[in-house]
Amino acid sequence: MVKSLDAIDAYKCLPKFLTTEPVAKIEDLNIMAPNSIIQNLPIKYLHKSRPIRDIGRGAWAKTQVDLMKNTDKRFDNLV
Repeated sequence: MVKSLDAIDAYKCLPKFLTTEPVAKIEDLNIMAPNSIIQNLPIKYLHKSRPIRDIGRGAWAKTQVDLMKNTDKRFDNLV
């Protein structure tokens, strides 16, 4: 996607600090995003609550909590 966006000549749509390293893993975000929306909690604070049963398991996996915290740090660095 970065390559396609970089090919746009009309304007610069990619910031100079952009890297190709992902901020988070898509599969984990597929689980976290609905929980974040339904519980009305930013992903930053989602690890402090339990996941909704209808969406997934009864507890967050350690790797998911680590990803939430890492995503939060990376977003803060981008800002």
